[in-house]
Amino acid sequence: LSSYANVHLTPHVGTEFPSPNTQLSALLAAPNSDELIRDLATLVSHRGVVFFRAQDLTIGQQKELALRLGKLTGRPETSSLHRHPVSDDTPERLDYPAESGSRT
Repeated sequence: LSSYANVHLTPHVGTEFPSPNTQLSALLAAPNSDELIRDLATLVSHRGVVFFRAQDLTIGQQKELALRLGKLTGRPETSSLHRHPVSDDTPERLDYPAESGSRT
């Protein structure tokens, strides 16, 4: 990723790739995509957060990126994408009675 223009937002946390020409979809399709995705994972682990502006990623490409980040950085083979417990079929907020602390 060193060939792409980037800015460290603070001395310790946050890196931004400000150019809209730096597309994650292009990284996924690059001949050296495994290397680039490993570099991205390393950068995230060192800087905590990484910003890419004006991305053209599809939902499928977002899933592919997440899966490849995990695979290329040593996630267990039995692990896959986490599904958030909130969906169209479940509420975003559960109401808890104030006095008992348990769900209704």
